Amino acid sequence: LSTAMEDPVGEAFQDATADSSELVEGKLYYVVEGIGLMVSNEVPTNYAALSGLHFFHVDGIIRYFPFCDDFGPFNLASIFRFLEILDAKLVGMPDKTIVLCCRTDRKAITNAGFLMGAYLLLELGYDADSPLMPLSNVSPSPYLDFRDATYGPVTFGLSIRDAWRGLAKAHSLGWFDAGSNDAFDLEEYEHYENPGNGDLH
Repeated sequence: LSTAMEDPVGEAFQDATADSSELVEGKLYYVVEGIGLMVSNEVPTNYAALSGLHFFHVDGIIRYFPFCDDFGPFNLASIFRFLEILDAKLVGMPDKTIVLCCRTDRKAITNAGFLMGAYLLLELGYDADSPLMPLSNVSPSPYLDFRDATYGPVTFGLSIRDAWRGLAKAHSLGWFDAGSNDAFDLEEYEHYENPGNGDLH
């Protein structure tokens, strides 16, 4: 994917699919046409003035509720809500590049990357093993492995690509279709995921 554009927005982007050194805080990373990712606790002023960009975050809207030291990945309801939010922004602001901002800690980066990858998988048909998945070629990887819901030592790690593969498998089997209200009942899912109603996922 090329990021060669003759405008300030295009020039601001670092192609997240190209081989890169370590992740740079406050730099815009190109994900796919019309969508970007930024790791920053606040939007740098030099970007805030660019009218072609729309920045957003999902803190407080989409949250992971840990049992112990676990921090993700997000459940299906959270993925569904993120896809709705991003789709609405893309439709409502077709002339802008939509940029997801996340905090600079690696747990937040991993969860943001997972959500963005979920969008590419479910909405654009990307393969979970594609080198074009968000920040895949940044080295060293900015992502942490997900862990089990305990406080003990981690005896195995679940990589972000493992999580993307699991989501892609569920989608291929028809277990989760974010584009169909008939195939995924958000209210029912959120009812039964509540520990008071069985904590079923």
